[in-house]
Amino acid sequence: MEDVTVSDNTVFSPAERFTKVWRLKNVGNCPWTTSYSLVFVSGNALGGPETLALPELVAPGETIDLGLDLVAPTTPGSYRGDWLLKSDIGKLFGLGPNANQPIWVRIQVAVPPTATPSATFTPSPTSTFTLTPSLTPTLTPTSTATYTPTLTPSVAPTQTPNPPTAQPRCDQAAFVADVTVPDGMVFTSGGTVTKTWRLRNTGSCTWTTSYTLVFVSGDKMNGPDAVKLSQSIAPGQNVDLTVKLTAPSTPGTYRGNWELKNESGAIFGLGPSFKPFWVEIKVLPALSEDGSYDFATNLCAAQWSSAAGDLPCPGDRNSSNGFALRVENPRLEDGSTLPTDGLLLVPQNTFNGYVQGEYPAIKIEKGDRFQSLVSCGQSPSCFVAYLLEYQIGSGPFNSYWIFIERNDGIYAQADVDLSALAGKEVRFRLRVLSLGSATGDEAYWIRPRIVRSKETSTP
Repeated sequence: MEDVTVSDNTVFSPAERFTKVWRLKNVGNCPWTTSYSLVFVSGNALGGPETLALPELVAPGETIDLGLDLVAPTTPGSYRGDWLLKSDIGKLFGLGPNANQPIWVRIQVAVPPTATPSATFTPSPTSTFTLTPSLTPTLTPTSTATYTPTLTPSVAPTQTPNPPTAQPRCDQAAFVADVTVPDGMVFTSGGTVTKTWRLRNTGSCTWTTSYTLVFVSGDKMNGPDAVKLSQSIAPGQNVDLTVKLTAPSTPGTYRGNWELKNESGAIFGLGPSFKPFWVEIKVLPALSEDGSYDFATNLCAAQWSSAAGDLPCPGDRNSSNGFALRVENPRLEDGSTLPTDGLLLVPQNTFNGYVQGEYPAIKIEKGDRFQSLVSCGQSPSCFVAYLLEYQIGSGPFNSYWIFIERNDGIYAQADVDLSALAGKEVRFRLRVLSLGSATGDEAYWIRPRIVRSKETSTP
């Protein structure tokens, strides 16, 4: 996501109209048709519509600019409105690895200026000082002269100046966005983590190239102690700061905290309290010691879904939305039982239903192979397509291997060379698609693994 217009905390006058434009990229595998829409979900709608239909089709990998005409509230303060996308079947989705984070607009409405009387010292008419003598020959002033000639302004209460506006600190930052690696993103051990934050200089001093990004606490993840800024950032400007890290070798959740340091060595962070900004990742096992990655063992490392939405892991056998389970000693379509484990995938019970699981990224080497037996279960009506799909970076998922299987009493062997993906960090997706009615479709992946040749593996 990118803010084309109206970055966070832009200041508007009360009732001022503005247009917010987001740039979004379709990182899924389904095209966003004109039946998709942008919908308001929470916060302050800022006078915008409840829903906005997409003006054009957005294919996987393409971007679109979506704009809303909004109006700032009349009351000064901070306002935020959250929005999600809605598919043609009514499913809401957004940003992040779980597609559940909204996009937003956040603005500040300023206090309108008030006419403050100038501090002139003109006495009020009632304070006129009559020095005309009375009828007696004395020069005693009349009773009107009892008003002592002070220089008090006519409307005294308004002479009190407004409280001084808090001045920004010299060095202060605000968080704008996680450009890469949202919180909780999954990596395999040893994987490369390239984290980029977008920050805004909200202080009064320019961040020069003598300023640095510095690690302050938590898990360093083999990162540098400091990274110099590559350019000067004036007050009010945004900057993308990047640090290259390595996912730890032990599975778990890791977080590293970072701040900025000025040319005098003073460390500062976000807001007036100088809070750090961070990178937080989840590390899952990479290839095992024998050079393999077992998709069945790592069943719940994958994100499972169907057209009905996200699915629990392990799945529910009684669910009509589809499910995925790890099974022992599976019984195949020829009636045999294999003394091993595998995956049982059952698509959503609808015409051309599917079920799929997206696994964490794995770095592929030359000579790596995907291997599995594929077999229907016992139902004679089983007729499905097996798909091994892959994704590189934030690009779309593409098909790498497809096999059509029906219950004909004969199961098949998949032995797929992955060398074309060598040197890349790849997310794989296992997908089973019903070819017609999903009734009776039970699809087994038996010992689905990525096998690494010991001769080609790197130390």
